Amino acid sequence: MTVHGLFTKVAPEGAGARAKPHIAIIGRGFSGVMMAIALMKSVRAAFHVHLFDPQPTISGGQVLAAAQSGEILNSRVRDLSVAAGQPEDFNDWLLGNAEFRAAVSAAIPGFQQIFVPKSIFSDYVYQRFSEALTRRPDISMQLSCQAVLGLRKQANGRFLMVQEGAAVECDAVVLATGFGLRRGEMEVAEEEKPLVRARRLVVPRHTVLLGSGVRVVDRLLQLRDNGFAGEVTILSRHGFLPQPHTRLAAAPTFPVEPMPTRLGEIVRFVRQACAEAEATGLGCQA
Repeated sequence: MTVHGLFTKVAPEGAGARAKPHIAIIGRGFSGVMMAIALMKSVRAAFHVHLFDPQPTISGGQVLAAAQSGEILNSRVRDLSVAAGQPEDFNDWLLGNAEFRAAVSAAIPGFQQIFVPKSIFSDYVYQRFSEALTRRPDISMQLSCQAVLGLRKQANGRFLMVQEGAAVECDAVVLATGFGLRRGEMEVAEEEKPLVRARRLVVPRHTVLLGSGVRVVDRLLQLRDNGFAGEVTILSRHGFLPQPHTRLAAAPTFPVEPMPTRLGEIVRFVRQACAEAEATGLGCQA
């Protein structure tokens, strides 16, 4: 089975998988993928890992991979390494990405201070996941695209996960749903399962956003792009929205000439670029 590029090491659950400790991870987003990476790096014994998520693909995070093209992370590259003890791992990965390096050629000496699109970070996390799996041929992995409706601990100490028309036993369960579960989304009582299946999507008419920074503005734009026409309430301690620093939109512009390498030449290069931008009415921020 081949899923999303490099990920090819998916095996059905058979006798070999059952002989190993069976670890279930509910959620195949960023939290679930990171948990899988941590297990593959820290657990020395062989085991079978079962990833549950209604989404049919695997990536560096369902929310990250599905982000709109203009949606960026609100943390800098310097704070986003997924490799313990290697704080510059994400930056090094970006430097090795020829397409990204060509698109953001002005970053000096690396990309530590910039904010990148969520989809780029998803690709990085997914590649690190694939590499960790490749290094562990003793680990078997299984994907399930059915939602987990119930979870019960049995008398033998194992766990039973209830899905639509099926049940799976495992030795350990990790809830990696990222944003958490609302009450009623995952119940253990058999009599309550029909309520879960009968639930219908409800379109909200009133949304509350906490904070008033750039991330909230980003969320407001997403709501508008997705057709939300309800009421929005923003709760903020200070009550200020991000203020523009220019009268006109400061769309990024890049000089045609390559960036110099010596510090003094770089300063003159940037000053000249700012002067040219202001002369054309763009402003130095562009």
